[in-house]
Amino acid sequence: MTRNPTEFGLNDQEWNTLLLTPVLAGLTVAHAHASGLTGVRAEQEALEACFAENSDDHALIAHLKTEVLKRGLLEQKPDTNGADLKAFTQGQLLMVKGLLERKTNSEIYRAYSDFLGKVMSRVAGAAREGGLFNAEPNKISDIELQVMSELLKTLE
Repeated sequence: MTRNPTEFGLNDQEWNTLLLTPVLAGLTVAHAHASGLTGVRAEQEALEACFAENSDDHALIAHLKTEVLKRGLLEQKPDTNGADLKAFTQGQLLMVKGLLERKTNSEIYRAYSDFLGKVMSRVAGAAREGGLFNAEPNKISDIELQVMSELLKTLE
């Protein structure tokens, strides 16, 4: 069942902020550490997969995913460097935190925070680090872990 953002107590501007922020968070993590051409492709595919329908999603997250895809937000690429993107995303997250605290309940806040964490971890884990021969066994670089931690702390 598709719901209107006003059913969640949100106006259009607030809804747009909620829509854009998970995309920005995923892109920020992807830009944190160079992954090469195949890594960039894997990260983009992981970001897109995060917006696939899931019957376990909270109603707000299900509606958010549908709207992000409908509006083509995943195809938009930021025209900025990683540091600027991170700063912008942190600003968005601060707005989201205030918005969710004022306008929603703890269930929605938790669902949105969990979804953001899922997006970032899936994007970070999409490309194996370690160069041509994938010598590094970890898929998530220390830089990506640090960026994810900083972004998630913004919501605390």
